[in-house]
Amino acid sequence: MIKDVLMCLSGKSPARCGHSCGTCFRHDSIMIHVCDNCGQELEDENYKFDGSRELSERRKIMSQYSYEEVNGVQHGKGLKTVLYGQEGVGKSSLASQFPGAVFIDCEGSTTHMNVRRLPSPTCWEMLCDEIKFIAENHQQKNYQSVIIDTFDWAERMAIEKICRDNSTEQKVLKGIEDSGFGKGWQYECELISKFLDLTNPLISAGVNVVILCHAVTKKVTAPEEIAEYDHWEMK
Repeated sequence: MIKDVLMCLSGKSPARCGHSCGTCFRHDSIMIHVCDNCGQELEDENYKFDGSRELSERRKIMSQYSYEEVNGVQHGKGLKTVLYGQEGVGKSSLASQFPGAVFIDCEGSTTHMNVRRLPSPTCWEMLCDEIKFIAENHQQKNYQSVIIDTFDWAERMAIEKICRDNSTEQKVLKGIEDSGFGKGWQYECELISKFLDLTNPLISAGVNVVILCHAVTKKVTAPEEIAEYDHWEMK
């Protein structure tokens, strides 16, 4: 069995060091072999303890990381934001106030707004390609914020792709539930997760990603309440 123990600066484990002057209280963590039954460090000839080598390897690994704390606001990265509300409340108008905004208008709601926009995507693959285009050209085009308007319309394209990819000659999927119990929604979760990963280079480059969604009301009952009440949530 291998056990993580503390090692004396002399290059030996405390059990073998013999220091009584407190040197062993200034130590580094290493790995040693111990008995599975009694937990004592092994002394047999099959195991040669080389504390200095193991300590060097441990320090080499630890040197690859920085553990210094950082205070204050971290600048240079974009924000990933979700704005949701009912139809006509002003989601697009609010999002247009983001600096350097460019819209990916999935539902055609910005046609009467004086904003920059890319062509409305007609499929999920086109939506992903437009995100990649913005990531590659944001500096020369001065794209500082990308607005996806709205994501529940983008979700429709995701479901269409899932149905296309999982249809066969024997069975054509007409809806996400046709994939089998729970499978369609799992496919969608994985697809949208990959899409969100596509936006990470934008965030790292300092470009904001703003996702607009519609809101719906649902009846809910809190554990401590008796009566139901309306609750707003994303569609």
